[in-house]
Amino acid sequence: SSVVAIFDSRFLSDIVQDYKGDLNTVFLFDNKGYVVAHPVDDQIGLAYSQHPVVKAVISGRENGSGQFEMAMGETIIANFNPVQGTNLYM
Repeated sequence: SSVVAIFDSRFLSDIVQDYKGDLNTVFLFDNKGYVVAHPVDDQIGLAYSQHPVVKAVISGRENGSGQFEMAMGETIIANFNPVQGTNLYM
């Protein structure tokens, strides 16, 4: 069975904005790697499948934290967890 919810599209973006700090970016993505909420609206809907955290989820990790190397060689520290009852991750 499926559940469908209809809500204001800014709802999820408002949530990630609440978690944003000076040195971090919080975003929600689905299990296929598509961004569903991001503090920068232009990023919503993009495929982040090459982002190291998203790649970890796509490869089967449910949650985790640690250091991840970005494509340009920058190292980030990240934490990710599933949003219970959905196919989303934060």
